[in-house]
Amino acid sequence: MLGSSGSTAIAGWQKKIFRLWPVRAVVGLFFLVRGLFLLVFDQYQGISSLCWVYRVSGVGVLRSIAYPIVTGFISQRIDNESHLVKAFLGSEAPVLCKKRFLGEALNLDSMFRDFIVLKPSSEDEKGVLVLEYSQKFDLFIALFDLNRIMKDYYVVLEPCWAGYCDPSILMFISPINEVIVQCPEKSDLDFISGLKSNLVPIGLGSSDWIDSELFAPRQEKRLKEYDLVMVANWAKHKNHRQLFKALCQVRHRPLSLLLIGVDWGGRTDKDIVSEMSEYDLSHVKLEIKKNIPAREVADCLEKSKVFLLLSEKEGSNRAIVEALFSDVPAILYEKFIGGAKGKINERTGVLSSFQDLHSKIDYMLEGYQRFTPRAWALEHTGSKNATRKLNSLLKTIAESKGEKWTVDIVEKVNNPNFSYKVKDSIPPSRQARAIAEAYYR
Repeated sequence: MLGSSGSTAIAGWQKKIFRLWPVRAVVGLFFLVRGLFLLVFDQYQGISSLCWVYRVSGVGVLRSIAYPIVTGFISQRIDNESHLVKAFLGSEAPVLCKKRFLGEALNLDSMFRDFIVLKPSSEDEKGVLVLEYSQKFDLFIALFDLNRIMKDYYVVLEPCWAGYCDPSILMFISPINEVIVQCPEKSDLDFISGLKSNLVPIGLGSSDWIDSELFAPRQEKRLKEYDLVMVANWAKHKNHRQLFKALCQVRHRPLSLLLIGVDWGGRTDKDIVSEMSEYDLSHVKLEIKKNIPAREVADCLEKSKVFLLLSEKEGSNRAIVEALFSDVPAILYEKFIGGAKGKINERTGVLSSFQDLHSKIDYMLEGYQRFTPRAWALEHTGSKNATRKLNSLLKTIAESKGEKWTVDIVEKVNNPNFSYKVKDSIPPSRQARAIAEAYYR
């Protein structure tokens, strides 16, 4: 049985191999053929495979074959229901989705952590509701009558991962009403725009809904206990190992490192400690905090000099914005896909390759006080700015259709799940859990 280091090495080689164009071409061709074959027997799985070809393979000729098939399929409707939604509901996917998130007892608590009403519907005006996490979009469609909801509400999607050629998002294409799709990554914004459908992109992401009052310095000159901090689950794609490699080359000073995280993908903090033990890091003092509340995360960030985000790809990372609001500058992997690069500039931090990470760490520790990340973040991101931007778009859309817009949306925050900035700013009787029963399939 492979140990942690062995499985990590294998995963690393798999990632390197998949980066090779011939490998991606072979794998992409397999999924293309698989998708075309499944379109005859299981249309949902077939479209899912073709979406994978476009989203992941990166092989132009294969993408050019998959794209028109996907877009042609999703444009069709049967009995006023999306062809893709019909295919989804007729497959095993809804049953598996319900079991995964709700369990055998169908406990809906999981759904309502990621489903929030920002404006109730009324006889005169449509309401606004927001859904988070791409896989929860599937659950939402499995549980609720989307057509009926779209007649009463504007739906806003907040995906959790970059790469939007995904059935979970494409199932919301409909002639009934516009659906707003948050797109922190430009390639995703361009993809949604290119569909020329009811999906309307907006340059926001999950990280833009951080509470700037929760993540804020509490002391003017807080003692910095930690040189470096990472707020990330223990998954391999967070690349803690790249940090450990870099710290091997920053040996002229003692270092204090704080890792804040949660167990993920079968990995725990023990796996992180095991990875670190493979390197000579006797000059690094490590502290690990697990499963701590947001208020404690904010306190830890305030006591840190430099934040690191080293993933190669993910969704709209919240922790980096939490750090910026805490007035902590950041080091971001230079090829990061997920929208965070737009938040790194001369006021907020630096980009770095893995090869140069050691020198960037040294540079930032020497001059972290020169940066003004909180001032920049207050101008450009956070829940107040995101609320204003989303409300403006929704109002413009409603008024362009001759609809009334006399009530603005309320402010939500991601902390980490959805919540209202002001508790019960929507009356409990009009919140998601209360209205859901009227829309169950």
